[in-house]
Amino acid sequence: ELLTSSLKAGGKLSQLLEDLAKEVIEVRTLRKELISSTRTYSMFVLFTVLIGAPLLFSISTHFLEVMTGLQASTGVASDSALVGEIGITVEFFVMIAYIFLILTSILASVLIGVIKVGNYLYGLRYAPFIATGSVILFLVLRSLIGGFLG
Repeated sequence: ELLTSSLKAGGKLSQLLEDLAKEVIEVRTLRKELISSTRTYSMFVLFTVLIGAPLLFSISTHFLEVMTGLQASTGVASDSALVGEIGITVEFFVMIAYIFLILTSILASVLIGVIKVGNYLYGLRYAPFIATGSVILFLVLRSLIGGFLG
């Protein structure tokens, strides 16, 4: 029926169908590229939250431990003009690291939900897993860096 109506219309329908087929192929290609891009963004966010942040916090914690130990072992007066007192304790910084890792995990899961589906509530179901993984990796990296550098 399609061919007979095309012949009756003077052959214009075949050109229209060919153009339509080309557009369908282009839409499929664009959809595949979009899916690939969203996966890349999601993987980057997960890498940053699961590996980057715990690594940087563990290095910072070790640095603070070393600086506090050096200041305590040298006995330099805190009112000296050259050296100031370190006002942040290691315990306080570790607590701040936990808070930031958990909050960053929640925000990252929301962002992943927005990127993938367009709904932030979709990503909240990943928050406990991302937060747990981030905190566990922080603890592991902290002990590894302490053993490796300390």
